[in-house]
Amino acid sequence: MILLGGGIWAMVDRSGFKEIVAAHDLLHTAAYIIITVGSVLFIVGFMGCFGAIRENRPILMIFFVLILMIFLMEFICGILAFIFRKHLNEKYFLDELKDLYQGDNHTEVFTTTWNSIMITFSCCGVTGMDDFKEAVKFNALFPGFVVPEVQISDCPMPWDILPGCYNKIVDYMKEYMYLTLSLVVVVMLIEVMTREHLSNLVVGLTISSPYHSMSLTKWP
Repeated sequence: MILLGGGIWAMVDRSGFKEIVAAHDLLHTAAYIIITVGSVLFIVGFMGCFGAIRENRPILMIFFVLILMIFLMEFICGILAFIFRKHLNEKYFLDELKDLYQGDNHTEVFTTTWNSIMITFSCCGVTGMDDFKEAVKFNALFPGFVVPEVQISDCPMPWDILPGCYNKIVDYMKEYMYLTLSLVVVVMLIEVMTREHLSNLVVGLTISSPYHSMSLTKWP
């Protein structure tokens, strides 16, 4: 339900996030994938609950197979994420910044998103202020809001060494990495326990099935 709701929110949110998603093919595709995965998980969960309550063997067998497939897909996605992690490096974001950033007074989605990131994390550019020197659509040395003229003399940190946003965001994500990994491990353990429980339940239903009893009776 969380995945389904999050994907739908990303596509219909009126505060501007849907425009950011629509402007990037990767994010747009990811939003649809999240909606699809959320829908599938919702259906699978409903099938599991319905099959367990009704003790319906065919539905439980289908549910067991689907859970196993989901577990395998999660494992494959984890491997792919590890393999392609290098594609989302500094150069990727730096090239986008140089080609698309338009300045602190523009309302274009990519630009306003970058401005929000720089203000939120107190950073400038991808690697630093020098990133804006080669910007195609921006002629200033750096955005004006990063170092307001009235504050340059009072700034406690030299303005020319303001850190880049890439490292600050990576450091921020590392703080929550262990929490995220812990949640992933818990979810996978729950899935493993669910499959084990379903296996026992399916075996029990198979043994207690009238067809199975008949076959045992006829066996010499």
